[in-house]
Amino acid sequence: MLSGWEALPESLGTYSADIDKLFWDITWLMTFSFVVSTFVMIYLFGAFTRKEGVKSLYVTGESGKQLMLIYAPLALFVMFDMYIDVSTAAVWKTVKTELPKGDVKVHAIAQQWAWTFVHEGDIAVVNELHVPAGKVVHVELESSDVVHSFSIPIFRLKQDVIPGRIITAWFQSKDFAAVKAGKKNHLTRYEAGKGQGTVLAPPADEEGTASFDLQCTEMCGVGHGIMSARIILHSQESYDAWVASNRAEQSEVSGDDAPAEEAPMEEGAAEEAAPAM
Repeated sequence: MLSGWEALPESLGTYSADIDKLFWDITWLMTFSFVVSTFVMIYLFGAFTRKEGVKSLYVTGESGKQLMLIYAPLALFVMFDMYIDVSTAAVWKTVKTELPKGDVKVHAIAQQWAWTFVHEGDIAVVNELHVPAGKVVHVELESSDVVHSFSIPIFRLKQDVIPGRIITAWFQSKDFAAVKAGKKNHLTRYEAGKGQGTVLAPPADEEGTASFDLQCTEMCGVGHGIMSARIILHSQESYDAWVASNRAEQSEVSGDDAPAEEAPMEEGAAEEAAPAM
């Protein structure tokens, strides 16, 4: 491991470790296959290079030894493929097929080039997703223009957002203590790798929160590179306070904007105001 660099960001979701395991399983199986195939190819180039005075061989591939050299690697690669398929199906079922009961629901609207998150109580925030740590969160995704992709790297979550459809993605972070420890590790990695361009500068946090990157990972136009946002994970107390504060602000705005009620007219005045028939 290089200073300030790791292959993957922190794993802070309930299913992110399963995706990481699948990633590394595929990486090591393909690395093994590549290395072995390369060495065999180099050996064959050397062993069967044309030599002066040596007659070439006509290989039919029908002898037992030759068949073994064909079918043994084939069987090995088929087993690799079956293992990857079974592992992928299990992870896919967890992430995409089964939708656990949600504790929190958020509506996310993607547009060129920003995210709007509508939280409980119709609290709408641009480019900030606020959720409590440790809870199952359902995110209802829709696009108002082109195809986007909703991605939270620390959860290994990626879901395309398609115009004309509402697609529900879900995630659950680890508890708040584990989230804060992950953020501390992220800060340590940043300080160690500062100046190397290996780790992005982490955003600052308020008390009771931990914030991480949220991205669009689908090319969605010339402003795609600036379509970044943050997910802010709260302790339960911090989240409740945030919701209450924003609801209070909404109530104040609604009260200021509400039209003044007309004073009721007295009965006599109403009769005078009525037109004569």
